[in-house]
Amino acid sequence: MDSKVTVGIPTYNYAHYLPEAIESVLAQTYANVEIIVLDDASTDNTKEIAVKYPVKYIRHEKNWGLAATRNTGLKVGEGDWFMFLDADDKIDKDLISLSLQYANAKKADIVGVWQKEFGDTDFVHYFHPEPTHQDFIMGNKINCSSMFSRKVYETIGGYDERLTAYEDWQFWLRATKAGFKVVTIPLPLFYYRKHKGSMIDKLIEDGLRDKAFEAMKDTLPDIYYDK
Repeated sequence: MDSKVTVGIPTYNYAHYLPEAIESVLAQTYANVEIIVLDDASTDNTKEIAVKYPVKYIRHEKNWGLAATRNTGLKVGEGDWFMFLDADDKIDKDLISLSLQYANAKKADIVGVWQKEFGDTDFVHYFHPEPTHQDFIMGNKINCSSMFSRKVYETIGGYDERLTAYEDWQFWLRATKAGFKVVTIPLPLFYYRKHKGSMIDKLIEDGLRDKAFEAMKDTLPDIYYDK
């Protein structure tokens, strides 16, 4: 039987972008996909948009933040594999199919792809084909929507809810420290929307990027400080 893939779509007041994200998952050439819209207490018409599609819809009654919203997806998702797609982003129709093929061929637990920016910029980020734990200590080497096996989550737990940024990078650090293998497909199959409302742009504008990095390091003293 084909592996089931859960795609969680965390969203907070992004109803205007949500259809593009959902439709990019519905267009996948791989069929066994579960889509869960994870609404982190939006005040716009997110629910009205989401329920028009064949997806599961879960709403937080208060805003818990991105890490907690992804963790809700991990708790309720039925997939053998997981990925999270922010509501302002999109994926290529072949991303899931190719990711599973790569995982099987390379015996990998986590599969990333190259990242194409769109919107305010037009740029492709290229990533290392097989980044190691040491590579991740130096920087985040895959995108936030990379696919990972259920075994990763069951082994290391979910996203760290103490963090308000870089929770995906910290997750990959813990996963690679635990011995899980990462591979990258050398194709730009993840479409990352660049716009002024994005989390990273806000961090840069507010001068908080270094502070966020230090906060992430503080959650991993055994990696960054115990030498």
